[in-house]
Amino acid sequence: MPQPRRDKLANATARRARVWELRKAGMPYSQIAEREGVSITCVHRDVKRVLAETARDTREEFEEFRRVQIEMLERLRFAFYPAASRGDPVATDKLLRIIHRHHILLGGDPVASDPTIVVQNAAQELIIDITPKVSSVIEAEARPVPPLTTGE
Repeated sequence: MPQPRRDKLANATARRARVWELRKAGMPYSQIAEREGVSITCVHRDVKRVLAETARDTREEFEEFRRVQIEMLERLRFAFYPAASRGDPVATDKLLRIIHRHHILLGGDPVASDPTIVVQNAAQELIIDITPKVSSVIEAEARPVPPLTTGE
């Protein structure tokens, strides 16, 4: 009587796990096939399937890690931005580092993306943001001061 499909799947899953462990230990495909009582092609397929599953699982874990990291960097960026926009050098440095890390997590090349360029771009954003504030201060200081009058 043939095995039910569920049993076949369970057996194949267990075999793939054994094949993977033997292959990781360095055993040749031919010896694994002989030991498991299957063809070399079957061993190749088992190894390929385990690698694909591992890659998929790893990719999903990486994407979740990346999503959490990006959310954290966004919160940090919003926390440091006000002080950086007021010219606080420590906050500006932290904000620039956060922007650079965010850039890398979004797929930017950490080697090709010169930190100087990232800093320049961030500085330009800050300049655009603080220009109206600086202009209003300059205008306020440029107003003529009325002369002091003596009580005569």
